[in-house]
Amino acid sequence: MKKLLIIGLTILASSTLYAEDKLDWSLCEKEVKEFQCEGSDKDIWSCLEKHDDKLSESCQKTHVKGDALFKKK
Repeated sequence: MKKLLIIGLTILASSTLYAEDKLDWSLCEKEVKEFQCEGSDKDIWSCLEKHDDKLSESCQKTHVKGDALFKKK
């Protein structure tokens, strides 16, 4: 029983951590469509990074969060 509890808590903790890393690209909807960005958060961030100087002010807010996540890696 303890093993099941530990496994369950591990899965819950990892899914919670993943959910926190999920970026909301809705503020970049126009740019994502214009530059045809798709895929994972890192893929979209990388695509937008190539056009960093053309991003709207609202999109920059989400993109900066991606900078914090992906420039470290």
